[in-house]
Amino acid sequence: MRKDLYELLISIDEKGQWEVPRSFRWRKLIKKVVSFKNDFEKIFGFKLDLDKQVQDGSFIADLRLLEERKDSARTVFLSYTFCFRFSNFGNLFTVMNMPKEKEKYYSEIMACRQILDENGYIYIDQDELEEIYDGVNEPYEEGLTWWTRFFDYL
Repeated sequence: MRKDLYELLISIDEKGQWEVPRSFRWRKLIKKVVSFKNDFEKIFGFKLDLDKQVQDGSFIADLRLLEERKDSARTVFLSYTFCFRFSNFGNLFTVMNMPKEKEKYYSEIMACRQILDENGYIYIDQDELEEIYDGVNEPYEEGLTWWTRFFDYL
């Protein structure tokens, strides 16, 4: 992990506060995410799904495009095409299933990321958080990663 990223994560890691920081205000943060939803939908030209019913997680919401897919047994399931995930900590966000440059939705996602940047949010690449968590809290399970610490269900 990059030193600057590690220092940022350590600076927002609160002892004993796994799900939310002491300063957490759900209504205020959800209101911001909802305002981004409207802006993002204008950029994409279609509705996005907002999951704001997260429980037992270190993140507050997912703003995403879900699509039906079929596996090899022809079982239908919903899958993220892409997903903006907002952490409960430090105005962090990530994009799950981030497309590569020139792939579908790449330019729209980059425009949305710029809006988030301008509003004080910090983009974290999902892959950078796959290292073992070694922050201020004692890990509650073996193999706990920085991803789980700030962007997953606990």
